[in-house]
Amino acid sequence: MGIKLTDSDTIPIMLESGFKPLESYPGANTPWKCLHIECGQIVYPRFSNVKNGKGCKICSGNQKFTEEKVKEIFPFAMDKMVLKYRFS
Repeated sequence: MGIKLTDSDTIPIMLESGFKPLESYPGANTPWKCLHIECGQIVYPRFSNVKNGKGCKICSGNQKFTEEKVKEIFPFAMDKMVLKYRFS
């Protein structure tokens, strides 16, 4: 079993990587609610990923969206896309 990390161990690393934690440290492999300082979005990186050099999924273009989120972002385009594929 490894050394148990605390907020005082992990928060400086998160801040240095551009993430401002919004809750206490949940564990290395648990999503951690943070504000990504560069893009201003609430994100949930794992400390282990940040420590290994991974960044914001939104900024990198790797964020997966639910159908509800897509509808929220593109309400009019979603209707057109559904109609296009339904009748093509």
